[in-house]
Amino acid sequence: MFERFTAYARRAVVMAQEEAREMNHNYIGTEHILLALLRRPDDLPNQVDVDASGILGEFGMTLAGVREEVLDKVGAGAGKRLSGHIPFTPRAKKVLELSLREALQLHHHYIGTEHILLGLIREDKGVAAQIMREHGDLLAIRAAVLDRVPAGDEDDKSDQATIPVALLRRMRLRLGGAREDEDAEAANVHATPAADATLVEAARLAGEAPVGSHHLLLAALADPDSAAARTLAGLGVDLDQARELLRTADVTGTSDEPPEQAGRRQMSIQVTAETLTIVVVDPVLVAAGEAALAAVSGLAETVGAGETAQGTGTSATTTVIRGDHPAAASLAGVWLELRKSLTKIANTASPSPSSSADAA
Repeated sequence: MFERFTAYARRAVVMAQEEAREMNHNYIGTEHILLALLRRPDDLPNQVDVDASGILGEFGMTLAGVREEVLDKVGAGAGKRLSGHIPFTPRAKKVLELSLREALQLHHHYIGTEHILLGLIREDKGVAAQIMREHGDLLAIRAAVLDRVPAGDEDDKSDQATIPVALLRRMRLRLGGAREDEDAEAANVHATPAADATLVEAARLAGEAPVGSHHLLLAALADPDSAAARTLAGLGVDLDQARELLRTADVTGTSDEPPEQAGRRQMSIQVTAETLTIVVVDPVLVAAGEAALAAVSGLAETVGAGETAQGTGTSATTTVIRGDHPAAASLAGVWLELRKSLTKIANTASPSPSSSADAA
């Protein structure tokens, strides 16, 4: 669900739960998300996010001050401090959905804290919007966010059609809600409290990396009362040992390894004085290459068996796809990316001047 969320945005989702727990609330509302945005951590690496906490600060909002305002409006929960899963309210779920919509409208391929803030503003009715409205006009706050947001690529529509259908639906369903216009099958899919908490924790554990099965299992075992934890404990599994092994799990060669990483391990570049040869044994690319070769060879066969297609430099019996073949125009992009990658490898592998001086 959170593969497009930046590290700061993922942390904000987790911190919203912490804010609710500190106030002893049995729900995560828009007010807790607002407080989470004001808790921008200093221990995470620089991200692409716009500093939502800084923008809120420009309108006089501080973490301590907004906490007091929240308590004045909704009060603190009674009884002992809550533990375990705390569910999102429908309005809070809507904010996370709207954050995706805001990112899409801005042609961004990530969801940062600025998009979550825009989602809070766009939701308009929750406690967070009420508090922000007391500090400034919501349109003015929205304008302040947009003034700092980098422009997206309006011409890049590569996945604009698929994101709303796939990612937006997954977000709705995994947060436990669905709109009335969703199909009946989707509307009947809901997450249990444990599963909802597991998904949020798994996203936090993964950080900037894709969420893997080991993250999901580790997150599920974080709650000893989850069905997964109790089942494994009933089978005699040492949960502490299992958690430790999952934290250091090596995904190499597993189905959790991203395809591009698995493919990179099966790729090498042979360099001589005059040629550069890319050797790939990745079966996925090999199969794609065979299909491309067959298509190119088929073009040559239409000209005449054993003859060379005019202007293509490709015969029916060739094992080479030439870059100047009319059907291979897209290889220009491969050439550019390859040159860029080789330059980056050279720069990365070369010792810096300071390290060379130290070695001397």
